[in-house]
Amino acid sequence: MNIASIKFLVLTLTCIIGFSGKSLSVSKKILGDQSTEKSSKIIVDDKGLVVLSDTYNYSALKIYNLDHSTWKSFKINDEFNDKQIQPYALKADNGTLVFRCVGETAAYYAVIVHESKHIIKYIKKTDIVFKQESWRKHLLNVFAVDFDQKKNPLKVSANGTTSVKYEKDAFYSPLKVTGDWIQLKSQDSGRIGWIKWKDQTGQLLIDLYYEA
Repeated sequence: MNIASIKFLVLTLTCIIGFSGKSLSVSKKILGDQSTEKSSKIIVDDKGLVVLSDTYNYSALKIYNLDHSTWKSFKINDEFNDKQIQPYALKADNGTLVFRCVGETAAYYAVIVHESKHIIKYIKKTDIVFKQESWRKHLLNVFAVDFDQKKNPLKVSANGTTSVKYEKDAFYSPLKVTGDWIQLKSQDSGRIGWIKWKDQTGQLLIDLYYEA
C-alpha cells in the first residue's frame, strides 16, 4: 500500500471515530472494501445520502476502491443491470440513484453500494454528477412516504395526541420536516397530518417512494 492509500485509510478511520454513538452500528464497519452483514435497521445520521444530480446526462459514472482504483464505471439508463450495485434506492428508468453515506474524507464520500452485504466503496467529491444531501432535504424531494399507521399514527400536530384519519389507499406526500417529525398530505383528500420519520435512536420509521 502506498503512502497516499495509507493517508486515505487514516482519514476514513478518523471519520469513523468521529461518528456519534447512535450510528456506530453502521459506521464502525467502514474498514475499507469489506463485505459484512448489516442490520435490517436503517440508522439516520448527519452524513446523509449521496444522490445522482438532476444534471446527470447519461455520462459514465465512476465509483472507486479504497486504493483509489476504479471499481465500477457505468451508466444509469434503461439497460442498467449490475447486481453488484444494490444501493438504498435505484430506479434506472428515471435516473434515481441514492447511496447512504457512512463517512467522508477531504476528497471522497464513503457510500454503501450493496445494502444487504454492506459493501463500502468511494465517490469523489469533485464528481459533479453526484451530490451529498441531508436526510431532511431528501425526504422533501420524494414522491411519497409509507408508514405503519398502527405504530406511528397520523397526528394533528408534531408531538400531538389527537389523531388524523388514515386513508389506506392514499399516497402521502411530504410537506415539512421538523425535528423527528414529518408533515404529510394525502394526495386523495388533501388531509394533512404529522408522523415521526425517525425514532430517538435514529432508526428510520418510514419507506420512501420515488415514483407512483
